[in-house]
Amino acid sequence: MFNRIRKSLRQTSKGQATCAHLTGHPYCPLCVKKLSFKRIDASILDETQIEHWLTKVFRQTLLGLFTAPGQRIRTFISSDREALSRPLPYLVVMAALATWTSNLIHEREQCGTTTLACQWAVDYPLQMQVIQAMFFALVLRFMFFRHSGYNIWEFATLFVFLLAQTFVISSIFSVFQYASGFESLWLNMLAINVYLVLAVVQFLGDKSFKGIFKVVLAVLLSFVLFLAGALALAFTAEWATPYVAPLLQAYKN
Repeated sequence: MFNRIRKSLRQTSKGQATCAHLTGHPYCPLCVKKLSFKRIDASILDETQIEHWLTKVFRQTLLGLFTAPGQRIRTFISSDREALSRPLPYLVVMAALATWTSNLIHEREQCGTTTLACQWAVDYPLQMQVIQAMFFALVLRFMFFRHSGYNIWEFATLFVFLLAQTFVISSIFSVFQYASGFESLWLNMLAINVYLVLAVVQFLGDKSFKGIFKVVLAVLLSFVLFLAGALALAFTAEWATPYVAPLLQAYKN
């Protein structure tokens, strides 16, 4: 019985996502999605709304991406947009958490005034994570899992969620280092890579030795290529900075 109800709800959700909606009705006659809403009033500030948000973000997303990350993200992509919070807002919240915890044990990194690429990476960590997610998505989609059935944006959504969760892992290690004084950089990196591999394996659903090996190779190669590209860009930007910086300064003035 419960399986039939769950299947019916998933079909309804999928139909609402693809329906063109007939306007002029309180509910769409085709997919029964509610189309008419009352104007916002004081109820928008009701505490039940906060409770719903906290439940969705912390129980469904934060904890869900630890207990069953691949399964939760697959459900979010394929059948239920309410299974998790939206990826970019979640990334913003987790990045803020990671920045705060990192500042407990480290001074904020500063770059020389002549190094534009380094300073950009420090000033815009969110953009760096989104670029990294897109890079990972490109490698997995076009090099390792071309016949997985997922497009580039679905792989990108996967990695935005996962990289947001790695902020949480880094925050946990930062707090541990702050409390114990134990340097845990390599342990942190190991935990992040193991988490990424397990999550991607669960997302793709192939737990065979070959499937796991492909995911390990894909994640490691993605990291190596991303770092190589970032270093190449940094060297190029550093070489070009003496020529570009005066032009940028003149443009700002």
